[in-house]
Amino acid sequence: MRHMIPFRGRRSASAMLTWSQGQVWNDIQWMLPDRAFFDIWLAVPMPEGARLPHLTGQIAELVGRHESLRTLYTADRQLVLATGEVEVEVLTDVSDAAFDEALADWRGRGFDTAREVPIRFLVRYGTARPATVALCTSHLAADHASQRLLVAELRELVEAAVAGSPPPPRRPAQQPVDQAIRERSPAGEQVCDRAVEHWRRQLLAAPRSMFPVRHTMAGEWPRFWRGERISRAVPMALAVLASRYRSGPSSVLLAAVAALLGRSTGQRACTLRMVVDNRELPESRFMISTPTQESVATLALDQDSFAGLVRAAWRASVLAHRHGRCDPDRVEAVIDEVRRTRGDTLELNTFFNDTWSAFQPSATASPDPAAVRAAVADSRFRWTERYDRDNVDFFFTTYDLAESTELISMSLLVDTRTVTAEGAEEFLRRVEALLVALSADGADAKPSDLDPVAGFSTVEVAG
Repeated sequence: MRHMIPFRGRRSASAMLTWSQGQVWNDIQWMLPDRAFFDIWLAVPMPEGARLPHLTGQIAELVGRHESLRTLYTADRQLVLATGEVEVEVLTDVSDAAFDEALADWRGRGFDTAREVPIRFLVRYGTARPATVALCTSHLAADHASQRLLVAELRELVEAAVAGSPPPPRRPAQQPVDQAIRERSPAGEQVCDRAVEHWRRQLLAAPRSMFPVRHTMAGEWPRFWRGERISRAVPMALAVLASRYRSGPSSVLLAAVAALLGRSTGQRACTLRMVVDNRELPESRFMISTPTQESVATLALDQDSFAGLVRAAWRASVLAHRHGRCDPDRVEAVIDEVRRTRGDTLELNTFFNDTWSAFQPSATASPDPAAVRAAVADSRFRWTERYDRDNVDFFFTTYDLAESTELISMSLLVDTRTVTAEGAEEFLRRVEALLVALSADGADAKPSDLDPVAGFSTVEVAG
C-alpha cells in the first residue's frame, strides 16, 4: 500500500546547482534512459515497539530537516520546497522472494527530479510490526555517506518516538543552496582556480592513457562488468601496513592498485580520477547532499620500494582531496587545454574510489601474520552488475558491509573490450595477495618487480 506523507520544512529557497550536483546531473544524462542508475538505497531495521505512525511521523521529520530531500532539480537549478509529500510504500505478509522482487522494482523506478522529491521509502512488516525501512534517494540529493547518516538518524528518531522522548537535535550542517551560493562567491572562485591548477599539473605529468591500446578485446555482452571480492584479509593487512608505513589505509590501498595497474599496462606513471568526499570541513561533515566530486592524481611508479610508493600515494591523495571542489565545466576545459598543449589524446577513464576507509575506526593492534594469511580462505568473489553503456575502462571502488565491520568489498568495473572479465577478477585477487604478502612476510617489494595481471589491453591487434 502506498502512502503520501506530508512534510514541512523551515524555508523554501532556490539557487543554481552546486558543482558536485552539476557533475552528478551530467553523469545521469549520460546514462539515460536509465534514470535509476545512480540512485542509492540502504535499509535499516526498526526497533521493537515501532508502529507505522511512528515511522511516518519521523519520516516526515527527517525530510523536513534536510533541504536536499525536499528539493526539485533541473539542469541548472535547485528549488527547495517548504511543504510537500513524500512516498512511503508499505509491504505486509510478503515472502522473501516477493519482497526482493518488489524491492528491485521500487529501486529501479528512478526519479523525475523536476516534479518529485528525490527520496522514497519502503517499509516491510515483520510479525505485526514494521521490521525494516529502506530509503532510496537520487544521487543529486545524497551520496553514500549521506545515506549512512540518514538511516542512522531515522533509527534514532523512531527510537525516541517509541520511547516517548524528545527527538535528537539536528546536527549543524551546511545546506546545498547555501553551498551553491558560496561556490559562486569570490572565495569560491579562488577555490576552483586552485583546483584547476592542480588538474593542469597532474595532467601534464600523466601518461596519454593508462591503456595505451584500448578496446582491442572481443569483449562480452553486455560490455561492462562489475565484480566484487569480499575479504577479511585485506582490512587486517591494511592495519599492519598502515602502521608500518605510518600512513592511512587508503594510501596503502591506492599504492597497491596503482602499482598493479601500471605494471599490467606497461606504464611508469599511473593517473587516476580520484573520487573525494569533500567532508573535511566542519560544515560538511553531517551534510545531507552529494558533495562528492572527482579530483585527479598522477603517481610516479618508478619507486625503489613499496614504502616509497605509499609515501607518494599519500602525497597524491592529500593533494587530490585538497583540490576536490571545482566547477566540472572548468575541469573539462582544462582537460581540453592540456590535450592541445600536449598535442595528443588524453584518456582519463581510470578511477579510484575508496569509501571503506572513511568509516573505519583506528586500528588498536596489528593482527598476527598467520591470521592474515589464514583469512584469505574466507574471501569470495561474485559478479554484481553487467550492462552495456558507460564511459570507463577501469573503476576500482571499496565499500564496507553491513554484515560485518571486519570485511571490505573491493569492486572493479571494467570495459571488457579493454580488460577481460577474467583479468578483472584476477586483479582483485592480486590486490589482496600483494597486501597480504607484504603484511605477513614483513618484507618490502619494488613496484617494478611485480608480475603484471593478464587480460589487460596492451598490445594492438591486426585489423
